[in-house]
Amino acid sequence: MTAAVSLCRAALCFVATVTASIAAGPTAGNGGHQEETFDRRLIAGKSVTYFVVDTYNHRVMEWAHCAQKGKVAAGGHGKGSKLTHLSFPVDIAIDSNHQNSLVIVDRENHRVVEWPQGATKETKGTIIVGNEKGKEGSSLHDLSRPNGVTIDSHGHIIVADTGNHRILSCQRGHQDCTVVVSGDKNKQDGKKGCGDYDVRSPEDVEVDAHGHYIITDKHYDRVLACDGMSHGHIVAGGKTSNGEKCKQNCYGSKFNELYYPEGVAIDENGDYIVVDSYNNRIMKWAPNATEGERQVSKKADYGSKLSQLHLPRGVVVDQGSYVIADSMNHRILQWIPGAERGELVAGGHGFGPKENQLHLPDAVAVLHHNSMAGACTPLSTSSPMSLAFSAAVMVCIVVLASVS
Repeated sequence: MTAAVSLCRAALCFVATVTASIAAGPTAGNGGHQEETFDRRLIAGKSVTYFVVDTYNHRVMEWAHCAQKGKVAAGGHGKGSKLTHLSFPVDIAIDSNHQNSLVIVDRENHRVVEWPQGATKETKGTIIVGNEKGKEGSSLHDLSRPNGVTIDSHGHIIVADTGNHRILSCQRGHQDCTVVVSGDKNKQDGKKGCGDYDVRSPEDVEVDAHGHYIITDKHYDRVLACDGMSHGHIVAGGKTSNGEKCKQNCYGSKFNELYYPEGVAIDENGDYIVVDSYNNRIMKWAPNATEGERQVSKKADYGSKLSQLHLPRGVVVDQGSYVIADSMNHRILQWIPGAERGELVAGGHGFGPKENQLHLPDAVAVLHHNSMAGACTPLSTSSPMSLAFSAAVMVCIVVLASVS
């Protein structure tokens, strides 16, 4: 029994030493992306709150820093057309000019609505564009299955009006929006297009530092930059191997191709971070690049491991990391570019309506706070080392108790 006790104590000491070493980060000559990812996550900057568009639960969820579960920030009453409800919301922007209100694309109600911070179950959304009945339309104050929203430097609400094949600029208090980019379908009406490029069913829109509209043109498997004055060019995907504009069957998995891109973000260097959804990867395209660089999910397959994605739908760039709506895995990941795996920050407990669950999340927005971020207990399942340590502790407790 004395030998068993000695062995048990030695094993505990060894496992504890290894665990402490992992937590402390890499040592000299001990490179490796996974340890680097963990260490860099601990020294992240500002504390943040994640606002997750929980599409199939018809709600927006608020996940605080290090939270194990979220709380409803908008909707949450099931599908409906009342202003207390949402119906398949798909995108979100935070308006810093309006007390950090939530600007939400309420797709199946064909409108964009605004919800204040700290909403309760009785809180109603306010319509920015669309109508109270939740009916689609093509007038300048109606929408048809919108999918994307952002806010430009002037405070205008920029909407990807997908079903109407156009990008709108809208202002609070103005009944009608302004068409700033339009597809070929609408050009006979004298509305602005994107130079020589048709914009068909735009999936998402962002605005870069030059005021150009960066449009995820999913139908043609490309991303366009349009200046709103009938000039534009391709910034990702959408070209043949010879560099010519692709006209049909433009999808693919090569680094110069995209396959049903769902959204785009712009990083601090002006690079385009593209959600290449059907390729289950996040790609970075530098301005004027002929091909992209894989940043997230290095294997050419999908899955549920933290090293994989499955039909990602949205991405934002936050303090050098990517925050990804990993749709079919019902979770939100924070991923340092080039790292072997991401870190779970919301969801990840299967699909469902519980406070710790999501159901096909479509987008995420990040709100910064003045406080600095502290280290979090990972939301992911326990690692093999932590499980081994726990098992060793339990066994040794029994052994030591038997000889005490």
